[in-house]
Amino acid sequence: MIRLTFEQQQALKFGTQFVNLRVRDLRELTGRSEYVCQRTFRQLCISRTVRFGDRKGEVEHGLGLFYSLPNPLNPFEQVFFPTQKGWDEALARGFVKHTVNVTDEKSEGQLAHDLVLTDFHKALHALFGERLQWSQLYKSRYHRWAKGKEDYVNADAFFFIKFPSGKIAAFFVEVENQKGTQEPLRKMGGYLRFAEGPFQDIFKWDDFRVIFLRPSYEMVLNLLHAANAEKTTATRRFWLTDYKAALRPQHKTYYTPKDFETRTWGFQDLA
Repeated sequence: MIRLTFEQQQALKFGTQFVNLRVRDLRELTGRSEYVCQRTFRQLCISRTVRFGDRKGEVEHGLGLFYSLPNPLNPFEQVFFPTQKGWDEALARGFVKHTVNVTDEKSEGQLAHDLVLTDFHKALHALFGERLQWSQLYKSRYHRWAKGKEDYVNADAFFFIKFPSGKIAAFFVEVENQKGTQEPLRKMGGYLRFAEGPFQDIFKWDDFRVIFLRPSYEMVLNLLHAANAEKTTATRRFWLTDYKAALRPQHKTYYTPKDFETRTWGFQDLA
């Protein structure tokens, strides 16, 4: 294992838990100053270009555990995500349970999409703490149970919450930022088939729900109406909300195709 300071170990642990982090995310998660978090990421990155001072333009090399890219929503902010070396180091330290194979290729659209997951994950983490178990790893979110063209699910994330009552609520997460309803309805069909037995065989739990996050309330409403119009998808299995509302998990901000006109749902309803 590489010799790391405590701050560097924390950054690697949270970096592999949340996958994509900005300096402000690490600051919120650790309680450390922005300067310390910025310095820690700088030390852990493959390299960075000095932007100011007498050494402006020079390249500094770090430990190679993180890549960085500009945030597509804020070009003055960097987004950090683990390299293959970073994932391997995290595995050696027990921060992850399985080998992770990654690529360094990320488009702006993909990065913006992934930061929605980071913000949602942080909101859940702040509310539930250690009772939340979250994963964006391929092994947790992709499942194929037969050879048919649609016999698979490929979620953006999977998580479960352990409530004090002993109950466990499991969720797959889909970030749907495209207009239209055809693709999310197709995904709903896959999850319905997954619920008919393959899920229980893989996870050994009784049931699950699927959270669909959409950019705006109007897009949420369009999908709710479309899903309600189909007998199979007019179910409480699917929880829908918009990006901003998802950041308030302590409130009842979710709608289901079955009863969206009469009530909203929240995690406390499952406790």
